[in-house]
Amino acid sequence: MTLADLKALPVAVLVFSSRNCGGCAAYLPEFQRVAGKYARCVPAYVLEVRDHGALADHYKVAFTPTTIVVRRGRRSSRPLGIPRRRSQIEALFR
Repeated sequence: MTLADLKALPVAVLVFSSRNCGGCAAYLPEFQRVAGKYARCVPAYVLEVRDHGALADHYKVAFTPTTIVVRRGRRSSRPLGIPRRRSQIEALFR
């Protein structure tokens, strides 16, 4: 995934994670369940920070997990850490 790829998409939800992040391990299964529900409308990507450092830098990712919505490559939401409710995750896809 590159910035050029994201600029080609009308909207996408990104989660930046890291392999040794306990919060990521707890959050990602629920995120993936919600993302699957909206997969036909809004693509979602889980990006390992080490593998996508340029994107993490571009979006100023300071911690993991960080979830953001991008529209045509531009961040359109505030970064979200670990949401407390499923409704917070669902709101990203609406």
